[in-house]
Amino acid sequence: MIRTLLIVFLIASFCRVNCQSNSHRQLSVRYVNFSIETFFSINCDFFPTAFSKDQYKIWEPSQKEIIDSIEKLSNSFKGVDWPSADVRASIDWTYKGKKYHYCFDRFGHFSDGKRIYKNKALFKLLKKWIPIVG
Repeated sequence: MIRTLLIVFLIASFCRVNCQSNSHRQLSVRYVNFSIETFFSINCDFFPTAFSKDQYKIWEPSQKEIIDSIEKLSNSFKGVDWPSADVRASIDWTYKGKKYHYCFDRFGHFSDGKRIYKNKALFKLLKKWIPIVG
């Protein structure tokens, strides 16, 4: 009996530590077909509701290497003088307790809703996993 309780305790402890570390490393990319044309430019703030529900797709990588790469590249955003990004995707992740949210267009312009950025390495990585036309 004590042996069984000890095993259950060890499994629960192991899951608690690993589940917590995994919950801090959530990452998802929500996107629509990048070739969809609209009458006006879609701002990052309007992306969540700009298209019909069936047009949205979600990619949630579970491979540690991909998540590590995206987290590492999160330090490579450089502000650019660009009028706006006509976004077709958003990327959200949590890293070391901080939440990140960026939208991006088919040309690799990222937006946090306030400014426009470039991150060539991150865009190149994302193009490997989601169908970006451009």
